[in-house]
Amino acid sequence: MKKKVIRTLLSLFIFFLLLPCVVNAASVGASFSGNSTYKPGDTVSLSIHVGSVNDGNDGNVYAFMGTLNYDASCLEYQSVSARGGWSESTNPSNHKIILSNSGLNAGVSNGSVGTVKFKALKDCNTTVSMSSTSASDKAGDISVSFSGKSIRIYTPSSNNNLSSLSVSPGGITFNGGTSYSTNVGASVISVTVSAAAQDAKAKISGTGPHNLNYGANNINVTVTAEDGSKKTYTINVNRKDDRSANNNLVSLKIGNGKLQPGFSKGNTKYTMEVPFSVSKLSISATAEDPKSSVNISNPDLVAEETTTVSIKVTAENGSSKTYVINVKRGKDPNKPLSTNNYLSELTVSNGMLSPAFNKEKLNYAVYLPYEISNIDINAQVEDTRYATIKKEGSNDLSVGSNLFKYIVTAEDGSKREYTITVVRNESLDSSNIVVNTNTYLEKLSIKGGIITKKFNKNKNVYYYYKLGKKVSIKEALPEVKDNKVKIEKYDKSIIIIVEAESGARSYYILVEKSIVPIIIIVLLVLIIIVSFIIIKFKNKKVKGVNDINSTKKRRKKRKNKTENNE
Repeated sequence: MKKKVIRTLLSLFIFFLLLPCVVNAASVGASFSGNSTYKPGDTVSLSIHVGSVNDGNDGNVYAFMGTLNYDASCLEYQSVSARGGWSESTNPSNHKIILSNSGLNAGVSNGSVGTVKFKALKDCNTTVSMSSTSASDKAGDISVSFSGKSIRIYTPSSNNNLSSLSVSPGGITFNGGTSYSTNVGASVISVTVSAAAQDAKAKISGTGPHNLNYGANNINVTVTAEDGSKKTYTINVNRKDDRSANNNLVSLKIGNGKLQPGFSKGNTKYTMEVPFSVSKLSISATAEDPKSSVNISNPDLVAEETTTVSIKVTAENGSSKTYVINVKRGKDPNKPLSTNNYLSELTVSNGMLSPAFNKEKLNYAVYLPYEISNIDINAQVEDTRYATIKKEGSNDLSVGSNLFKYIVTAEDGSKREYTITVVRNESLDSSNIVVNTNTYLEKLSIKGGIITKKFNKNKNVYYYYKLGKKVSIKEALPEVKDNKVKIEKYDKSIIIIVEAESGARSYYILVEKSIVPIIIIVLLVLIIIVSFIIIKFKNKKVKGVNDINSTKKRRKKRKNKTENNE
């Protein structure tokens, strides 16, 4: 049944195309929709819009037909396209357009059934319309009332020139140029800009009142032509600045320190050293001009470090000058001095350290071929804040042994010496030379005293008690027989220097400890022992006396008892 209905509708539609006629009273309004104004070269896109069908089957249109009417001198036809679900058919010779939905499943009510496109050719005014229009709904043909579309094609003006430009107060002479300048007094806080365009269709921005800062003020007036092109006119209004530019200090005093050099308003950089007791500067700073402002940045001072203190002077006109004091604060007298005299890193640019670096090891060797005549050694202290390092030895290598020394001095003055013996072969054909760097002692003992620790070759510092009038080294035997042993004796210490054939050294230090505390402890122990013996003896004696008295009492008691019995 459905197929029969569709076939009937299609037959009616074909008949409608061949012989347009109205077979029912239904009607619909139609028109072109789209922009009305275009420029030459633009694409003119017009949508064929239909309304709702009056007295129709379902209010929808399923086919539309008409002949395009347009001025070919103004517009050039390009294409027609049907809406989605529809198909289009055109006849280029007579500009007839047929748009239809053969499946009767995409009817249109108050919508577009297709689009016609033209190319705008020249400036003109024209109308695009359609004649011999007809449409159909599911019930058959319907009448169409079609409204045309007025189109204006024209080239918009590119005139973005001004015919006049003025500023008040101040005044300028307008000459058609784009750049102007004027001067106003310090009391003028604003100006008003006026302008007129040559083309009435152009738009102007930037006119009206403008507030002024002291000095240069750029005011831009922009003219936008009808076609969108822009031109900018600039007026520089220079407002006189009668404010003071004086940003000098007249005095700078430090209540708890002394500036180096002495204060001068033209000098902005100073240094100071203050003791640890000063944790913050007492600053008095006065500006030369009363209208200037002074801002002091006065942070807390850090012990043993340099802190920057700044005094910024800002003049009435906003210009500024900053005076800087770099303050070095002294050490905390109660802080224990660092004893760290170690290296943290020891590397060579050529070859390899033997043995591998260990901060506890003091002596190293590097073996190089003859062709390497230079070496760079990198030594870094572990205590980067307090420790210092001194190098002995040239980077240029001679044939044979080359001794390098790195002496690290801790904050407390204690030193540690690292040695590197760099051996360069005598010739390209020579075999590697082995150099002894062993600077250990095998045995160590003293006369006239007692060492507090058992000797260990890896320990370099020992303490001893002096028992006699004189303490001397009894035995200082190196592990390597040919090594030299040198003894240096001071008031309360003895230094033993062990030097290898290569020049490498190590040091063993013996420091005297006072024996007085030991003697006092021994005397105290003896006093305690003697006191204990005396107390024990007295207790025994008292007990003996008490025993004798007790015996006498018992005898007397027995005697009295006997006499009483008689």
